Amino acid sequence: KGVMHTYKSVAVIFQQEDKYGSLGIGKLKQHRFFSFLPLNHVGERIGVEMNCLKMGGSMSFGESINTFVENLQDTQPTFFFAVPRIWHKFQTGVFSKISEKNLNFLLNTPLISGIIKKSLRKALGFKDLEITLTGAAITPEKLKDWYRKIGVNLREVYGMTEACGSITLSPIGDTSKKNVGKPMPGTEVKIDPITSEIIYRSPQQMIGYYKEPEKTKEVLKDGWIYSGDKGIIDEQGYLSIVGRLKDAFKTAKGVFVTPNSLEEEFSKSNLVEQVCVAGLGLPQPIALVNKSELAKRLSKEEVNEHFKNELARINEKLSEHEKISTIIICKDVWSEGNEMLTPTLKARRTKIDDYYGDNYLSWHEHTEIIIWEK
Repeated sequence: KGVMHTYKSVAVIFQQEDKYGSLGIGKLKQHRFFSFLPLNHVGERIGVEMNCLKMGGSMSFGESINTFVENLQDTQPTFFFAVPRIWHKFQTGVFSKISEKNLNFLLNTPLISGIIKKSLRKALGFKDLEITLTGAAITPEKLKDWYRKIGVNLREVYGMTEACGSITLSPIGDTSKKNVGKPMPGTEVKIDPITSEIIYRSPQQMIGYYKEPEKTKEVLKDGWIYSGDKGIIDEQGYLSIVGRLKDAFKTAKGVFVTPNSLEEEFSKSNLVEQVCVAGLGLPQPIALVNKSELAKRLSKEEVNEHFKNELARINEKLSEHEKISTIIICKDVWSEGNEMLTPTLKARRTKIDDYYGDNYLSWHEHTEIIIWEK
């Protein structure tokens, strides 16, 4: 994004960590890091690379997506940061070997649950894991719950390139489900009373965008950075993310819909790999879905039945203008290669709208509520 930082930004981050120990990096018995996101991603650059350099640790790089789990098993990192879709992929991989129902039974059986948890963590490459971070997108509560069942506590980190990393972080030992933690030491966070936008300032924030003075003025105002995210701060000081301001779209009824929370509901399904809720100008929103590996092993009838039940479950809790009219099972897999996903595996809404947009109205008006793209 052309975000400009001084060397002070990185220095301040580690001064604060030495003083407060919010992340807990100094308490690790060993410092083994595993890197797989691009190093121009701020989470990977600061959280993984710079922490490794500061602590004198070792950093292993994933060879390819096909050897990902094998590389993790070989490395057995003590520190690991991943985006929600990666955590979901690990879980789906486990469920492909043993059903969720049978695994839950084993995990709830006192005499063998400890053995099962230990075996699972070793198989996933998490035998020695002490600091486990998730971020870059909303992590479903159900996913956090499942990992905690096997002894892995996913701590939320909310950050931006403009902040040189973290704005908030789940405290050590925290098991909250919905929020993304509390502000980092030295960081102030507030919510715009009119737009609900998250606004923050810190000593390690950017000095501006490279050769983009107008863009800098839009985002950096009176020393505060306007994040573009909508949020809520509770009485305990925890921040929760509602969604992106620019992601909201207006339906044909003239009502704005924020899709992020709807997508989070769909992400609870083990048959969903990726999802994007769209609906600009439509009477009701629709949901475009990429099937997971687990879904590909099922028949079309089984997948249809599952998604019909999911649609009923999700719509039951929604306001009338938010209810999803149709689920579209997309034939093409979204990836970085076709520019449908970002490097952190988030859906690129504008690309998806450009590619599928001509079909939105006909899909919404279709007599079937589950449509397989042809």
